[in-house]
Amino acid sequence: MPVMSEKQYIVNDPGVVYELFDDEVVVVNLENGNYYSLEREAADIWRGLLAGLAVSELPAALARRYQGEATTMALEVDKFVAQLIGEGLITPAEEVSRRDDVEGLLLADELRPFAAPQLGCFSDMQALLLLDPIHEVDASGWPHAKPEA
Repeated sequence: MPVMSEKQYIVNDPGVVYELFDDEVVVVNLENGNYYSLEREAADIWRGLLAGLAVSELPAALARRYQGEATTMALEVDKFVAQLIGEGLITPAEEVSRRDDVEGLLLADELRPFAAPQLGCFSDMQALLLLDPIHEVDASGWPHAKPEA
């Protein structure tokens, strides 16, 4: 699925939750029970999207942190964003508020070599993540399960 580069994307809320760490982002898709690990370039792309950058702006932002050919970065960013869309983690934004500090978002003291961003997908906790006791109760609440229909 080609990504329209002038588009901005947001997290596919409420079905997707995430936690930002130093060099990693952990994303959980509550709809399918998969969780994802985004490191280095992948985490930086996620941060850029959260900051309100359009896909077309991401390669230039990454060039502040990584050393690589601009065309390669643009192609890899486009492929990675398409993966995020395909997994249902992000959705096109109708309106995005851009962070004030977006210009300094990916600054680094020393450039690292650019590598294609990877989307680590894990399903080993799928059964646990899909368990939803809050919605499987009756009006009296937890721990009273809904009567079988």
